[in-house]
Amino acid sequence: MYKRRVKTWWTSVGNQLLETNYIQRGYQKKSIFVKQKYITGNNTMVEIDMKRQKSMSIRLNDNRYVENAIARVIPKLMSMEDKKVIQKQDFDIDTSVRVYSAELDELLKNIREKNEHGSLQFDTLVKEDLDFVRHDILESVSVTHPVLKTAAEYFLKRPGKLFRPMIVLLLSRCVIDIVNEDKQMDIDGIMEKERKLAEVTEIMHVASLIHDDIIDESDMRRGIPTLHKQLKSTKIGVLGGDFLLARASIILSKLGSLEVIEKMSTIIEHLAHGEILQIAKNKEKNEAPFDYYMRTIYFKTASIIAHSCESAVVLANGSEEQKAAAYEFGKHLGIAYQLIDDVLDFTEEGTLIGKPSKGADLRQGIATSPVLFAALDYPAELNPMIKRRFSHPGDADTAMKLVEHTDSISKTRDLAVTHCKKAVDAALRIDPSQTSPHLTGLLHLMQTIMQRRK
Repeated sequence: MYKRRVKTWWTSVGNQLLETNYIQRGYQKKSIFVKQKYITGNNTMVEIDMKRQKSMSIRLNDNRYVENAIARVIPKLMSMEDKKVIQKQDFDIDTSVRVYSAELDELLKNIREKNEHGSLQFDTLVKEDLDFVRHDILESVSVTHPVLKTAAEYFLKRPGKLFRPMIVLLLSRCVIDIVNEDKQMDIDGIMEKERKLAEVTEIMHVASLIHDDIIDESDMRRGIPTLHKQLKSTKIGVLGGDFLLARASIILSKLGSLEVIEKMSTIIEHLAHGEILQIAKNKEKNEAPFDYYMRTIYFKTASIIAHSCESAVVLANGSEEQKAAAYEFGKHLGIAYQLIDDVLDFTEEGTLIGKPSKGADLRQGIATSPVLFAALDYPAELNPMIKRRFSHPGDADTAMKLVEHTDSISKTRDLAVTHCKKAVDAALRIDPSQTSPHLTGLLHLMQTIMQRRK
């Protein structure tokens, strides 16, 4: 235990970030995040009791104490590669998944019997919250310039099912159900922030779609012309996506949580990294194609769900265990969703899943999981095509036929269900008692993804 006299400059009121300069022994600058306290003052002398440089109590010069202070060394920016986002077990198919649908049905039945609202559909459970999001999201990106206005209203004027915001809202309500046992929480205040977080998640997602369409040179998205085609300008399309990301960042800054800002800002970095992985010709040395593809799925699809789920728990005052479980839930849900999308690209007509045609990914030069599984059976035929990104005449059609001659589509679906099962296991760690009706909504959502056909 060490005591050091420091001088503090208070930079805000409320959930405060306090910059401290250590007078003695040249200690490096640290930041202190004080929760749920309202203190003002300039040049206030404080005494800090440090223990392992992780936690501290702060005593003001009139002997009042500020509790719940967390000291954090301001970290050096670390590469996302320092964290292994895809683990070896993420590639393993659970051999029991063929009967998992029946197991999940039974689990849902048992949980629904425990609470009176358990029979409600997942979208009904948060209908009022979603209505607020639908109404407020256009106001959050409102702008007077006609070109930016077109970009801001693209998709958001017809937001559809709001899949990602729905996950955020269900998860936040689930955590509140558990944490608010003493009925002392300001639920309205917390849910106001959670709805803004849901808006941010959708705005970031739409921005990523706008940028994806430009990179992929797509003409249509969800049955309507892509933004850059509407505007007849790729440059303006890029700036439109950038504008949405900027607005999302501004909304985040108003939520009052540095932890949430950090987690949600990571999504933007991951979206860019995932797109680079998808279009880059050179993979890392000795990296297997499936490893490379699964990392791409994580950065492009799973990260936004994982980090928004984790952020929802932060705003709902959940525990560290709940935050970790929420991240795992979002990660596996996102991977499962993309793998099912890969299956539908080979089994359903493109108009059902918002793509221009069946096998659209192949025709864009993208080798998805069914192709990568098929390449294990036909390496001589498929690996050269994968390497040249199906650029020769007839490559895409040949690859389609080879995929159909293997069990790669069923393997992809089995892997997707495996990740659904992992997501369900993570959700049960968020609510071990299985008493929240919103947990039922999360599990029903996973069931819907497993059965998805469009």
